[in-house]
Amino acid sequence: MHQPDLLDGMLPSPEPQPASGTSFWLDSGTAVIDAEGLVVTLDEALLEWLELGHGPAVGSTFGELLTRRGAETQSAYEMLRRSSGEFSKAQFCVSMIGASVGQWMQMEIARFPGGFTLRISSVLPPLSELEEATWDEHLRSESARRSMFMRLLRSEAQLDRLMKRWPGVIFRQRPDFSFQFVSPNIETLTGVSVEDWCRQPGRFWEVVHDGDEQELQDVLSKSTKTGGSSSLTFRVCHVQTKKVSYVLEHRQPMLTRNGLLLGYEGFWVDVTRQTIAEKRLTTASWKETLAVLTLGLAHDFSNIMTGIHGLSETYRADFKPDEKFHEGLGLIMGNSMQASGLVRRMINLHLGQPGEKNYHDLNVIVADNADLVRIVLARRITINTDVAPVQLPIFVDPVEFQQVIINLALNASDAMPKGGSLTFRTSRHERIPAKRHTMGVFPKLPALCLEVTDTGCGIPERHLSLIFDAFFTTKGAQRGTGLGLYNAQSFVEKHGGMITVESKEGAGTAFCLWLPEATFDAPEDQKASSGAERRTLLLVGSGGQMLERRIQRFREIGHQVVTASSVEGVDDTLNTGCRVDGVMFFVEPGDQTFLLQLPEIRRRHPAELRVLIQLVGRNLDEIDAHTAGLADAVFSSDAMDTDVEQHLEALLKSEG
Repeated sequence: MHQPDLLDGMLPSPEPQPASGTSFWLDSGTAVIDAEGLVVTLDEALLEWLELGHGPAVGSTFGELLTRRGAETQSAYEMLRRSSGEFSKAQFCVSMIGASVGQWMQMEIARFPGGFTLRISSVLPPLSELEEATWDEHLRSESARRSMFMRLLRSEAQLDRLMKRWPGVIFRQRPDFSFQFVSPNIETLTGVSVEDWCRQPGRFWEVVHDGDEQELQDVLSKSTKTGGSSSLTFRVCHVQTKKVSYVLEHRQPMLTRNGLLLGYEGFWVDVTRQTIAEKRLTTASWKETLAVLTLGLAHDFSNIMTGIHGLSETYRADFKPDEKFHEGLGLIMGNSMQASGLVRRMINLHLGQPGEKNYHDLNVIVADNADLVRIVLARRITINTDVAPVQLPIFVDPVEFQQVIINLALNASDAMPKGGSLTFRTSRHERIPAKRHTMGVFPKLPALCLEVTDTGCGIPERHLSLIFDAFFTTKGAQRGTGLGLYNAQSFVEKHGGMITVESKEGAGTAFCLWLPEATFDAPEDQKASSGAERRTLLLVGSGGQMLERRIQRFREIGHQVVTASSVEGVDDTLNTGCRVDGVMFFVEPGDQTFLLQLPEIRRRHPAELRVLIQLVGRNLDEIDAHTAGLADAVFSSDAMDTDVEQHLEALLKSEG
């Protein structure tokens, strides 16, 4: 078959030649025409439209019959006859006597050996023609009104599909920042339902991050004054999980001729991942440039200090020990040696490359970095060290570890603008005490701990579960990236450990890095530091004591645990590319969301993914057999922890 020749554009017409009679709507008229253009057959509808009644038509030249309906109709017919495709169509407008507007028609032909089939039907005008002044003329026919109704239904369905499938958020906003309409994805980003967005004006500024609110207000004010569109990237916070996302917003104000604001139209696109990549790329690029610049300066400075030290030593030999100059030159020599040591530290910072693990003493790493922090931080902050009396062997990447320590120290400094104390404490533990806020994997025992404690302003309780999320920060967008604690979490997970935090507003904060003690058995240490054989579990639910208990227990027995509060969160986690071995849904009374979505989750994700259901306040007989069959295991509310753990281990080890 040949490629269809579809002539979908509006057919240009010559000078209007009104057809006889009055315009009426043609639902569909069909004719069969031979290769010579002669009529083989016409249906009743087309006979009536051509005003032929039941007169002779078969054997007539069809082109001549069409002259009864104007030159536009005949021109469209001749053009389609000359086309080469098996299927062709065109739209055109016929001027009618006694009507202020023309009748739009569509003509289609389908070729077959020896001729073709032709169909003519009335259609509504294009949108540009449907002005308010002409609606009455175009919609007098019942068929036209029905066609308009179907067109509106199709448009509404297309808009609905677009809003649901569009990866961002499409909206029309009133001047008070409530929404006239908004796509459902806004609930995933903000935790606010579409209904609340449309009813509550104050919601908008509740989800915009405090650090970006003023900049956004300035951009909106300028856009409203000029009438131009605006584009801005800012942060929004999920009202329930407090998760921070970066969105790129483009909006256009809708103004009257007098400049009165009627509202806004625009869209959001989630650019969180792109922003992470950009910030890391910018940081890496700047570090590379800084390394080139400062290494040269450091070498020159080191040479100068070497010259000062050598010259001081030479002149010092000319003075007796009890002379004043002998003592002064000794001080110069000591200070120059100290300055040279600082330069060496600076050079080592730039030359150090992450990626190589080796055996180190935790006490030595902490002492070296405490000395460096003591020089870098403001004098108003006192640096203390309290190291264990014995060596604490660890198998780590020292460069990454140093970056984590310095980041924690800088965060502590920001929390103590008026001064305070910062303490580094190391210790060894045969068992780890229960901690409320933990991230990472439970380390192999015995474990070593580095505690970084400050006497700063503390962290609000509502933020403690969020501070390890990428981009979460209470600082302005230009003052902090929100990646420091995220990188600390990544470090401890990579080394088979975890990080915990305890804080009280106005009293200070303590971060603890828990790492497995090195055994000097290289394969075992490499295995422990890489977190090998540890499973990653995704726990999904709205919270509650059972969920918290499971999270704590799974981490204690060595699993890595991530959480989600919705089906969308499950998809986001599973689509990141990170391996997830099992998903456990916590289903509470009256909540059927996870159960209803279980077939779709099973369809979209690998068969080896283990799916478990933990009932909360429900009995096993409340779950139908089909749904239970989609899960690898269903646990009742009163299931023993040991039974759940043993069943889970058996499932994770099985292959089928």
